[in-house]
Parts: sequence; C-alpha cells; structure tokens
Amino acid sequence: MNERLIKNLIYWGIILGVSIAVFCLVFFIPHNFSMIGWINGCFFSGGIILALGLLAVVGHFGAFDMFVYGVRDVFFHMNPSKEKVKPYKDYVEYVEKKKETRKKKGFGFFWPFLTFGLLLLMAAIVLRIVFAADTGVGI
Repeated sequence: MNERLIKNLIYWGIILGVSIAVFCLVFFIPHNFSMIGWINGCFFSGGIILALGLLAVVGHFGAFDMFVYGVRDVFFHMNPSKEKVKPYKDYVEYVEKKKETRKKKGFGFFWPFLTFGLLLLMAAIVLRIVFAADTGVGI
C-alpha cells in the first residue's frame, strides 16, 4: 500500500473515532434516550466536528504560528544541554519554512471533518423531520 493512503486511512479512522466519541458523550451523559436525545446527539456532535475542522483550517493558515514558535523557543531555552542547536534562526524563518510545508500538504485534512460533520448534521435534520411528522410539532 501507498504510504499516503495509509496515512489518509489512519486520519479518517481517527476523525471517525472522535466523531463517535463526541456523539456518545453528547448522547449518553444527559440520559435522554428519546428521539430528542438522538437529534441533540447528532446535531451537537456534527457541529463540534465541523468546528474542529474549521479550527484545523485556521491553524493550517498559520493563526497559531506565533504561539507555537514561542512555546518551542521557551522549551529550547529551558534545555540545559550544551549541544542544543536552534532549528530556526528567528520567527520569520520559522514562518517561511511552515509556509513551504503547508504548500506541500494541501487541504486533504479537512475532508474527514467535513464529511462526518455534515453526515451527522444531515442525520439530525432527518430525525427532526421524522419527529415533526410523528408528533405533529412544527418544524
């Protein structure tokens, strides 16, 4: 198998696991096992997964670079080793190197978030329509 395919399968599996875990937390903690509990579980977990995906996109564009560089620099200066070598000269070099690696990566990381988030939101909408048809409560 291709190394990229294996990484993608692992990534999709991790996002699927996170989606299931978030759904279980939202569904089982309130102990609401009615149709409303299912609707809430699907809706909130889908929204959370989409929000995590959007946060990953924001991180991909470099919104957290200053924070990451600062933390790495603090840990570099806390290292008492005499042989330590600074990987980047300064913040500008760090940002330039990150831009180069981001160009190679692309947006493949967003597809699992988008897929599972939208599937859960669509399931919530379908369940809401079924609930409305069954109980007569308006949409």
